[in-house]
Amino acid sequence: MMREVSQVATSVVVLLLAAGAGQAADRPVAPGPQWTVVGADRMDACVLEGDAPLFTLTNTLIGPEWKHGRLDRLAEVEGRARVYRQQQLGFFAHWAEKQPLEGRFDLRYELTQVDATTIRARYVCTPEFDTAFGIPKGEGQKSTAIGPVLGPTPYFDGGTCLLTYADGKSEEMPLPPPRGSKPQVAAAALRTAAGETTRLVFEPPAVLHLDNNELRCFAFQDSKAGAAMTQDVTLVLPRAAAFEPANRIVDTSGWYPLDAAAVNDLTRPSLFGMESWQEKPAGRHGSLQMKGDRFEFEDGTPVKFWGVNPLKVDQTVDEEYLARSAAMLERLGVNLVRFHAFGKPNVPKKWAHMLKIQDQHDGLKFDPRHLALLDYGFAKMKEHGIYHGWSVIYGWAPAGRLPTGSATSTTC
Repeated sequence: MMREVSQVATSVVVLLLAAGAGQAADRPVAPGPQWTVVGADRMDACVLEGDAPLFTLTNTLIGPEWKHGRLDRLAEVEGRARVYRQQQLGFFAHWAEKQPLEGRFDLRYELTQVDATTIRARYVCTPEFDTAFGIPKGEGQKSTAIGPVLGPTPYFDGGTCLLTYADGKSEEMPLPPPRGSKPQVAAAALRTAAGETTRLVFEPPAVLHLDNNELRCFAFQDSKAGAAMTQDVTLVLPRAAAFEPANRIVDTSGWYPLDAAAVNDLTRPSLFGMESWQEKPAGRHGSLQMKGDRFEFEDGTPVKFWGVNPLKVDQTVDEEYLARSAAMLERLGVNLVRFHAFGKPNVPKKWAHMLKIQDQHDGLKFDPRHLALLDYGFAKMKEHGIYHGWSVIYGWAPAGRLPTGSATSTTC
């Protein structure tokens, strides 16, 4: 009798399980967040899961001696492609330089969707000089590094990267990658800790520069002057993704052209209108003091500062420049400026921030014009409610004749 009851109970359980399995099979599975590849910054691509970024392929452009190039616009949408064009693109010895170093090239970059899981980036560079594309080289060697960079991201952290070389050999390394250089890489398979694999395929093979936890994928070929260098980098995703060639990360739809002449016209109403932030003149509440974790003036008035350097590094500063600077900073709500590095000899063609108050031949004497401009600039800033910080000594020469064009003898 017990055996019969047990058999009946077992049959009922099996039937219930079977019915439940059938119901589960018929129940629709809720889809995960949509993957989308969207435009970002000037010529980058970001992979989103829903609205959350998974990873971004940023684009870098580096010249000889690791001098950086300037991408001066955002990519545009042409049909279903994201396209960036720039003629006469150059490299600059310093960020403040107005003219690039010798040797420029034309660039065209195109990002397109090949199929539901595949996105292709194509770089076409036409240099005006014989150049080696790859990791930047030293002084006097024409070299250019261009290609996508994958920075550290939680999505790939703890995973592995399987490199496949042009000769068919392979090598595995952890993610983020250790420092190193890997030439002639045909493909990189990036496997997450959860088991999803994203592939980067390079045609022709690229060189990977691994540093700062970054996977820097640079074109690796030589090009003659006037001859186009073409590099394809194909991104193969583990899931289907929509493609938005427009720039979602930096949405430019609401931007307006900057009319610098209009913005700098102090006779017109300001777009910012923060002139009322400052109490004028500066100093009306007495000296500045520290009270615990805050600033307040001598009469107890609390204050917070927003400050900048008022810079004009070519030393053509005059009273008009100082007066306009004070008025413009007032419009922007600035209430603190730092006059920096003005304790320097006024040696022609020697760099400094705006003013150089020492006589170029005797460090114990002053340059009368620049000393007067310092006083004038101080007075105009005070008039507009702007306080001062001074960093006076920067390469101060205490005494002794300084030959024209020489460097200072003492740096502090």
